[in-house]
Amino acid sequence: MRQPGSIVHLKKNIRKVVYRLKWLYGFPVDIYREIQGTYDPETGRRIIERLKYHVDRMIILPASYHRDVFQSISFIKANSNFIYGGDIELDDRQFIIDAKDLPVDFVLGEEDYLVWENKQYKIMKLDYLEGGTGYYVNGRRPTNQNVSQIHEESIRTRLRSISEFSTE
Repeated sequence: MRQPGSIVHLKKNIRKVVYRLKWLYGFPVDIYREIQGTYDPETGRRIIERLKYHVDRMIILPASYHRDVFQSISFIKANSNFIYGGDIELDDRQFIIDAKDLPVDFVLGEEDYLVWENKQYKIMKLDYLEGGTGYYVNGRRPTNQNVSQIHEESIRTRLRSISEFSTE
């Protein structure tokens, strides 16, 4: 019999909660990983290979919008005439990824990024759920960022082929 504090009991409860949340707040999201190839000295290029992992239902929690302000050291200096700095709008979201939706040998890293609704989210903080059941990700998207995606080409049709043969 499983005890309430055991690891097996904890993993089972986490999987149940994540499963329910996937059906309430689940959206299709792609996880991208960039692998840099070797440097070619003749062309001066480095080939970057992008791998895409599609997740049908990833839990996406509501966004928190905030503005980030950055300033140079001249702002602190008294009686300064020149102040350099700026502000950008940031879109932060939290994602919960079920480990069952990813390949068995896949380990999510902070160098990976997520694409949801044609918006790219950089992984700012990555936490692992207990027992290897999934990931809790804090993602950030600057509003003026370009997104590069891999689009899979497939054609779905409802045509039926009918064959008739007649023999005399």
